Amino acid sequence: MLIIPAQPPKPAAPTVGTITQQRWQTDGSVVLSGFHTSESWVYKTCLPGAVTTAGTGTSKTITNLEGGVFTFTVTNSSGCTSTESIPVVISAPGVPVLIISDPSAVCSPNTVTYRTPR
Repeated sequence: MLIIPAQPPKPAAPTVGTITQQRWQTDGSVVLSGFHTSESWVYKTCLPGAVTTAGTGTSKTITNLEGGVFTFTVTNSSGCTSTESIPVVISAPGVPVLIISDPSAVCSPNTVTYRTPR
C-alpha cells in the first residue's frame, strides 16, 4: 500500500502595500504583507535581481530598492512558493531638468538676471 500525503498549501502572493520614494532619490522601499503568522517564510525579488531574505511575521518592509520594476514571491516553511506579486516600480529620476521660460532666451553676449519675486 502506498500512501501519498496531501500537498502542503501554497502561500498567497505577497500583498504590495505602501511604496515610498523620496523625490530625486534613486532608491525606495515597499511594504509587503499577507504572510502567514504561524511559520517562517522567505521572500525573493524576481526582477531585476534575485535577493532572498528570511523572516517571520505578517509583513516586511523591503528597503534600498534601486530604480527598476520588481515582483516578489514568498516561500513558506514547507517549501511551497507563491505566485508573483503585482509589479512594484521604483523610479530612477537622475538629475533634474531645469526649464526656464520667463524671461525669454537671449543670445550671447547678452545676459539675463534671474531674481526671486518679493
